Amino acid sequence: MNTKPWYLSKTVWAGIITALVGAAQTIGLQFGVNILDNHVVSIVLTVLGVLGVYGRVSSTTTIK
Repeated sequence: MNTKPWYLSKTVWAGIITALVGAAQTIGLQFGVNILDNHVVSIVLTVLGVLGVYGRVSSTTTIK
């Protein structure tokens, strides 16, 4: 099976960005801002979820 660097993986990037959104939500709540109230953030999280599943299902290479 072919290999590729981790930074070329759609699945890894979807996970990283989702974690960053979660961290931003946690930090925002400390300052009284709820970013999840924004509809754009909900759409972004949905797209990230779909990208993560698609990346996992369509994977043909391993990450090195």
